[in-house]
Amino acid sequence: MEKRKNSIYYISAFLIPILTLLILFLCQNMIFKETIFISDMQGQYISLFNYFKNNFGSLNSMFYSFSKGIGGSMIGTYSYYLSSPLNWIVCLFSQSNLNIALIIILFIKIGLSGLFMYLFLKNTVLKCSKIHLLIFSSCYALMSYNIAYYFHIMWLDCVYLLPLIMLGIYKIVNKKSGLLYGITLFIAIFCNYYIGYMICIFSCLFLIYQIFLKYKWKSDKKEILKILIRFIIISLLSALLTAVLIIPTLLELLNSVKNNNLNIFSNITISFDILKIIQNMIFVDYGIDNILNNNMPLIYCGIINFILVLFYFFNSKINKKEKFLSLSLLFVFLISFSVNILNYAWHGFNIPLCFNFRYSFIYVFLCIYLACQSFTKAKYIKKYSYYIVFIIIELLTLYSIIFVKNYYIYINLVISLLYLLIIYLLNHYKDKKLLKQFNIILIFLVIAELLTNSYLTIRGYSIYSNKEYKDNLKVIGTELNKIKDDESSFYRIENTYKYTHLDSFLFDIHNASTFLSTLESNSHSFMNNIGVNNLVNSYKYSIGNNKFLDSIFGIKYFITTTEKYENYQKKDKFSFSKFPSILYDLDKRDYYIFENPYNLNLGFTISNNSLDFVTKLKENKVMDHLNFQNVVAATMMKSDYKIFKELPYTKIGVDEYEFEILNDSDIYISFYADFEYEDDTLNIYIDGNLYQSLNNQNYSTIILKNNYEVGNKIKVKLIKSKNFPLENDIHPYYFDEEIFEKFYKEASANQLNITSFKDTNIKGKITSTKDKNILFTTIPYDKGWSVKVDGKKVKTLKLYDSFLGVKLEEGEHEIEFSYFPPGLKIGTIVSMISLVMFIAYFKFENKKINN
Repeated sequence: MEKRKNSIYYISAFLIPILTLLILFLCQNMIFKETIFISDMQGQYISLFNYFKNNFGSLNSMFYSFSKGIGGSMIGTYSYYLSSPLNWIVCLFSQSNLNIALIIILFIKIGLSGLFMYLFLKNTVLKCSKIHLLIFSSCYALMSYNIAYYFHIMWLDCVYLLPLIMLGIYKIVNKKSGLLYGITLFIAIFCNYYIGYMICIFSCLFLIYQIFLKYKWKSDKKEILKILIRFIIISLLSALLTAVLIIPTLLELLNSVKNNNLNIFSNITISFDILKIIQNMIFVDYGIDNILNNNMPLIYCGIINFILVLFYFFNSKINKKEKFLSLSLLFVFLISFSVNILNYAWHGFNIPLCFNFRYSFIYVFLCIYLACQSFTKAKYIKKYSYYIVFIIIELLTLYSIIFVKNYYIYINLVISLLYLLIIYLLNHYKDKKLLKQFNIILIFLVIAELLTNSYLTIRGYSIYSNKEYKDNLKVIGTELNKIKDDESSFYRIENTYKYTHLDSFLFDIHNASTFLSTLESNSHSFMNNIGVNNLVNSYKYSIGNNKFLDSIFGIKYFITTTEKYENYQKKDKFSFSKFPSILYDLDKRDYYIFENPYNLNLGFTISNNSLDFVTKLKENKVMDHLNFQNVVAATMMKSDYKIFKELPYTKIGVDEYEFEILNDSDIYISFYADFEYEDDTLNIYIDGNLYQSLNNQNYSTIILKNNYEVGNKIKVKLIKSKNFPLENDIHPYYFDEEIFEKFYKEASANQLNITSFKDTNIKGKITSTKDKNILFTTIPYDKGWSVKVDGKKVKTLKLYDSFLGVKLEEGEHEIEFSYFPPGLKIGTIVSMISLVMFIAYFKFENKKINN
C-alpha cells in the first residue's frame, strides 16, 4: 500500500508540470497549431533534428557534412545540439510530423525535471510532507528558465539531471554509494558538454557546502579527505567516459570562431543591481526581446520560494553556520550575475551571444532547496519575521511600480500576502480538515501563479505554424528535388529565400550559408575577407556574393525572387508565400530558379602562385574585400587578373563621394562599417535618393544597377543612424566580364572529375599541368582530412589560409579524400579504458560499503 502511495506521488511529480505546460500551450493556441517552433527552435533546431533523423546510424554524415556551410566537422555540432538519448524519439516520426516528436521530447524533459527534483528533496529534506514536495518540485520544473528557454531543448537534459547529480553528491558526503553521481554526471556531460560544464562547477561548490554542513575540518579531517578523494575519482572517471565525444569536440572548438575572435579579459565590468535580481525572483514579464538580450538572470520560480528563502535566514532553529554557508553559496551566484568575467567563466570563458546567464537554473535549484528546508521549520518563525518579509515585498513592489512601471506586480503583492497567511495558518492551526483545505489552496495557488507568469513570459513569442513548416517541406522541398543530380556529383544551391538559418540541413542540400555555435574559423574568416555578410557564429552567402564567388564555390543553382539574375539561365518558376511567420499565406509571390553556367566543381587546379598569397596580399596598398577577391583570382592563375576594376572617385564631403561611369557594367561599391548594435543602420543615398538601408552587416557591398550613360557622374552619400565608425573611404568597382570569362576558361579546363561522393570520402580524377599543379578545393582546411594521390598518402596544404589543397605532379591522377575526426581514436580508447575502471571502482566501492 505504501509503495502504491509513493508511486502516485512520483507520477504526480512527473505529470503536474506536463499538464501545466499543456494548459499554457493551449492558452497560446500552440497545440491546435501543432507547433512549438519559435526563435532558435525554428531557426536552427528543427533543421538539425531533420538532419539527425535522416542520418541516424550513418557515421559518414555524423562525422562531417557539406550541408554545414561550405563544409565542416559534425562531432562538435552533434555533442552540443543532438547527443541526448531522448532525441532518438524523432526517428519514430515522419519528417512532416517532427513537430510532434519535439513536443513529446519537451514534455518528457519538463516532467523529468519535476520528478527528479521530487526525488532529490524527498531524500535530502526528510521532514517535508510528500504533498508539499510536489509544490517545490513543480516550481523547479516550471521555473522561468525552463519556460523562457524551452526552445533551447538541448539545454534541458542537464536541467532535469541536476537534482540527481546533487543527490549523488549528498550520498557521497553521507558515505553511501557514489554510483548515482557517477552515472548522472556522465549522462549530463554526454548530453550537452556546455551546460554539463556548468554543472561540474556547481558540483564542486555543492560538495564543499555539504561537507562543511556535516563535518568539522579540525576533528573530521580524515573523513573529509576520503570524501574528496572519492569525489575526484568518480568525477574524473565519469568525465573520461565521455572522451569518445568530448576529445574530438574540444579539438574542434579550438578552431571555432568564438575561440579565435573573442577576448573576454579586455573589459571587466561590475553591475551589481541586487534589487533588480531580487525582483526577478518574484515577478516575471520578460518578453522575447528581453530574453534575447537580457541583462538579468532568469531566476523566477514562484513567490513562495522567495518568501521561504527569506524566512530561512530569519529562522532561529537554523544554526548560524548553516545560514552562513548557504548565504555564501548564494553570493557566489549573485556576484557571478554581476561581474562579467565570472559570468563568462560559467559560460566556458566565452561571451554568450543572446540568452545570457545560462547557468541561472542552478541558482533556482539552490533557492528551492533552501525554501523547502525553510518550510519544514516554518513553525519556528517569529511573528515579527512575517512583518519584515511583508515590508520587503512592499518595497520591491514600490520599486517595480516606480522604475519598471509594470502594474502586474499588484497581483503578485496579493499572492504574496496569501502565501504569508497560508504559511502561518499551516504552522499554527491544528484543525486537520482545515489544514487539508489550506494545502489544496496552496497547491492550486502555486500552480496558478506559475501558469500566469509562464503565460506572461511567452505571450509575445512569434510562433511559426506547423502548416508553414509542412508547406516548406512540400513546396520548396519538391522544387529542390527537381534540380538534384545523382549522388556522385557535387554542387551547391543558394537562395535568397530562407525558411530557417540551416535550410541545407532541412532540405538535405549543399549550401554556402550557415548559423551555428560550433562554426569553424577557417571558412568563416574567408567569408569575412571576401565580404560575405557574417556574424560571430554565421555567414549568409546570398548577401555579398557575385559571379566570381558563385563560380569558385560551385553554386550551380540560385533561387531568388528576382526575374533576372546575373545573366544566369532561368530554369524554373514556382509560387510560394510572400511572408513568413504570422503573415504566412497572406499573399504569394513568384520564385525563380536560375542555373549558373559558370559553376566550378569541388576542386580544380591552380597556379603555385597561390602559395605566395599572403605576400601578394601585403603588396596591395588598398585592401577591401573586392580587392581581396582580385588577389585570390590573380594567384589562382599565372596572369595578373583583376576581375574587379577600380573606379576613380572624389571625396566631396563627410562620407560623401563622387565617381564617373566608364562603361555599361554594374557598379560594386565596397566599404566597411563597424556596426556595434543590432539597431544601427546605414542609409545609402545615390544622387540624393535613398537606395538601400543596411544594418548588422559589417562588411558591405552594394550593387548599383548601371542604368546610366557613360560619362555620367554619380554621387554617393552614407548617413549613419548612430556614431559608429565608417573605416576608410568607399571603393567603387566595375565587374570586368572579359577578365572573368578568361578566368573561368582556365579554371574549368582542369576540374576534379568526381567519381564517388560521400561526406567523408570523395574519389575523383584530375589532370595537372606544369603551370597549374596545385589542386584547390573549397573544402575548409581540417586536420581530419587525409588525401591519397594515385593510392599514396600525400601532405595536404592550407590554401588562402582557409581551404584544403594538394600539390600534384604533372599528368593524370586519381585522388581520394578521406575524413576522420581528429581525436576520435584516442577518445574511443580513453572511454573504453575508463569504462573498465569505472566498473572496477564501483565493484570495489560496493564491497567496501557493504562491509
